[in-house]
Amino acid sequence: MGIIDTIKNLGKQKENSSKLMTISTQFQPYRLNAHKNESIDLLVTVKNNDSKVNMISVVAKCPDKIGFGSPGINKTEQKKLGDFQPGEEKTVIFKVQGNSNTLPNDYPIALFVYSHFRDYDHVENAIRKLITLRAV
Repeated sequence: MGIIDTIKNLGKQKENSSKLMTISTQFQPYRLNAHKNESIDLLVTVKNNDSKVNMISVVAKCPDKIGFGSPGINKTEQKKLGDFQPGEEKTVIFKVQGNSNTLPNDYPIALFVYSHFRDYDHVENAIRKLITLRAV
């Protein structure tokens, strides 16, 4: 793998897949500036590999010093994606916000993708993926 391949893959994370779903993530831009009140986009793409329709939701959890929303106060955010047909793929965007207290560091963000039964109160299956956001 050469330097060009490395540059092309900056900000991209590995795919996490199971028999039911495939999850891929990407940051745009690929890093967060420390000590600044700015945000980046976390793109989460979910694909239904199952042969039946699934109701899907995605939950993201941030550590201290970063968060979701304009001031970055919220540490957890959930996006309900609705019903997925077999083979269907959807992308959801989370706005990850830094602030003046964000130090240069690697911050772990936990993603949980849930397959629900009937409504969003009943969880049928879950996949967890841990990704790292770099602040410089």
